[in-house]
Amino acid sequence: MTIENIIIVGGGYAGVKIAQTLEKKLVGNNNYRIILIDKKSYFYHIVGGPRSAIEHINNIIPYSHTFKDMKKNAVHQSTVVRLEKNKVYLDKPFENSIELPFAYAVLSTGIRYPTPAKTKALEADTALAEQREIQSLVKKANSILIVGGGPTGIEVAGEIREKYADKKITLIHSQKQLLQTGIPDKPRAQILHKVEKNDIRVILDDVVELSNELIEKSVFVPQEPITTHKGQKLGSVDLVMLLFGSRPETEWLKDTLPLSDNGFVKVKKTLAVDKEGFENVYIAGDIADIKEIKMAMKTQGHSVVVATNIFDATKGKKPSKIYKPNTTFLMGISFGKKQGYIFTPLGALGDWATSKLKGKTLFTDRTWQDMNLTEPTTTNTSKNVLSNEKVFSTTSLTIITILTLGVVVLGIYYTTTTTA
Repeated sequence: MTIENIIIVGGGYAGVKIAQTLEKKLVGNNNYRIILIDKKSYFYHIVGGPRSAIEHINNIIPYSHTFKDMKKNAVHQSTVVRLEKNKVYLDKPFENSIELPFAYAVLSTGIRYPTPAKTKALEADTALAEQREIQSLVKKANSILIVGGGPTGIEVAGEIREKYADKKITLIHSQKQLLQTGIPDKPRAQILHKVEKNDIRVILDDVVELSNELIEKSVFVPQEPITTHKGQKLGSVDLVMLLFGSRPETEWLKDTLPLSDNGFVKVKKTLAVDKEGFENVYIAGDIADIKEIKMAMKTQGHSVVVATNIFDATKGKKPSKIYKPNTTFLMGISFGKKQGYIFTPLGALGDWATSKLKGKTLFTDRTWQDMNLTEPTTTNTSKNVLSNEKVFSTTSLTIITILTLGVVVLGIYYTTTTTA
């Protein structure tokens, strides 16, 4: 019996979730196997990226246990260089061939972010060395300029301020408010107040003009004084961190699939590619041309739709799910381990809730569990248990309130994400 391939190109949040969901759905079905392809040898937990610029965090995770059955299914480290009908071409052979046929494909290559939001390194050891180098640069610097006032820039600023109270930090953003267009004004004002309250200088509606060579470096020690486009001199800066600019990883698809003007792949409501002859190719995650804010949490809705529709196809059925763009505003921005905001449709949760729900761990423990692994730790477990018991006994009502609110928010999120 010939086993057909379901390939998933891109091992980020969406790709891994779809791979694991399909594995569960196809248990006992020996007609298909799942092949997850990524150019890196490791899963990079992006949410932990800002903290990795300041100190070690376990956000580089092996793909070694992605599937429950790693004999039937596989993770292959390679770059997909070309897509054709029913097959892709790899830069590293899989089973002695660079040509890989498929019955169904999912493309989830994500968005290219600057370091430390993402790493450029293909191997885990190199990525860890890259993180340590940035940590060393931050430690040595006295005056740090962060260019880009989106969530990543804000979170990196918060991590630096928490660990280094005496460093001078300047955050410059091209828009008239922090964060990006499409986010309501009130949260943008709240996060600006939080940043400035922590003794961080904020420059809005201005940019730093840099060469392409410096932009590619992402983090560097300037060799000459920095001046903004509007003429503000930042002469004391001795470290620059570029945390702006992102673009979809779709250059390899421009001659094959329909792309929007900004490079996102055009899709149908089923999240299949909107092009005749590619009905068996689905798009998930940040590269989909969907009118919603690009966030990791949105991939949950994409994954449900894509995995279900592919499973339907394996049974000879038409797609049963469509995706409704999720315009519900839900965003968590940590500011170090103890501060931040979680913005919901019902209002904002402040420092305490953000610390408990996101800031302390940045979901690293949960992400390791999602990869079927246990996060390495040297924490004194017994001490943590005692501490947690004490917190619960004195603040149980608050925790219950937050959990109830979380359920309401998640209910809004999921009911607006998918329709049967």
